[in-house]
Amino acid sequence: MAGFLTAGFSLVGQENLNNDGGVVGPDNTPVVNDKVTSFTSPGTFSGADPKNSGQTGKVIIIGGGGGGAHQGGGAGAGGVVVIDSAPIGSSFPVTVGGGGSAAMVNGSGSTGSNTSAPIGGTTYTAQGGGGCGQRGANYVGPSPTYNGKPGGSGGGGGRGNHNPGQNNPAGSGNQPGVSNPGANQNLGNPGGVGNAPQTQDNRIGGGGGGAGAAGSQSTAGIGLEAFPAKSQPQAPGVQDRGYIGGGGGGGAGANGNQKGGGSPNSYFTPPAAFDGSGGGGGSCYNNSNPGSTGGDGGVHVIEAGAGPSVTSGVWTLEAVYSAIKDDNWTS
Repeated sequence: MAGFLTAGFSLVGQENLNNDGGVVGPDNTPVVNDKVTSFTSPGTFSGADPKNSGQTGKVIIIGGGGGGAHQGGGAGAGGVVVIDSAPIGSSFPVTVGGGGSAAMVNGSGSTGSNTSAPIGGTTYTAQGGGGCGQRGANYVGPSPTYNGKPGGSGGGGGRGNHNPGQNNPAGSGNQPGVSNPGANQNLGNPGGVGNAPQTQDNRIGGGGGGAGAAGSQSTAGIGLEAFPAKSQPQAPGVQDRGYIGGGGGGGAGANGNQKGGGSPNSYFTPPAAFDGSGGGGGSCYNNSNPGSTGGDGGVHVIEAGAGPSVTSGVWTLEAVYSAIKDDNWTS
């Protein structure tokens, strides 16, 4: 019965069945997907699926992304915590941090809120992303309020002042310093510096920091590829094959990174970062529009091999009947 026996697939009562009946067709290879349980708002995880014999799973926790601002910097993404093999046999509550709000002219984006979950006796916390710095006024010396704000990943520095030319510092990425015992990854990076050359039109805000990289004067920090397997269902707010925690784009020049929900900069208001991704909000240039809000954080629990099975190809009625009887067949 070659082609039918697949790891994780129920074999009870099926060992001696001919699954192709001599018919030439697509490969008869059943696939058992992972089960992904996602929270983009507060709730309670009810415990491991009965198919999960080990009662463990991968848990990803993301803080709320920071907010962007008008002609400021891009906001930082929420910090990301990854536990590869967490004990999830028992239920636990989930607190999901909201994304930071955006700001209009001469304002700075607000910092996102923390996300947390107590798992196996340890409370894991992902910090909210830092809000961006505000734009600097022409011919006025810089002020500390133009700096990007610290957070899980730091916000980009605001657009600098060109007379005198002086850059605005970015916010620091503090998630790596948060105590999360047992976590396999504890990710956050600083934002990019707000640029201030002598030419006024070339001033730009720095990109927000992301889970995978720091922001710079030309780009936002990339997120983390948290859901790489094509067979895994996409969690809410997760794009580009499962990236989360991307920084927001800075003003008038710095490109946002869509991987992770971080919004790019835009002449008009850029779209808000997706909830569940913790992406940082982006900046915009038009005088009548604010930046965009940060994406809400999230908690994603992945149980290997506990999701629905996918069965394709040509099968005999006997094989189909046996698989249905064993609760191992999908419509």
